Amino acid sequence: MLINIKEDSLIQCQWCGKNSEASEWNLNTFNQCYTREMRRAFKPVYNLKVWGRDSKNFYKCPKCGVWSRGNQLILLKDDGGTAENIGRNPVMKILTNKDE
Repeated sequence: MLINIKEDSLIQCQWCGKNSEASEWNLNTFNQCYTREMRRAFKPVYNLKVWGRDSKNFYKCPKCGVWSRGNQLILLKDDGGTAENIGRNPVMKILTNKDE
């Protein structure tokens, strides 16, 4: 299945659970890039590489203002479901006690 991320595609933040358009995520994050190096390193959320498992790109939620890796975001499909093969990594890891 080919994933196409457009400007009006909905992306859900795992922290607040609210949906925003991809263009809002891009604009909000790019506005936080205050140096030339940061602006050059910025990759738009439309790029499928930022959704990969080893993504090092961060994006700021337009609703709650919390930063998340690109692979932690949830892409919503037009039918209301979620795209299963990209993103959706957990925002936190559960560590167990070594004594158990």
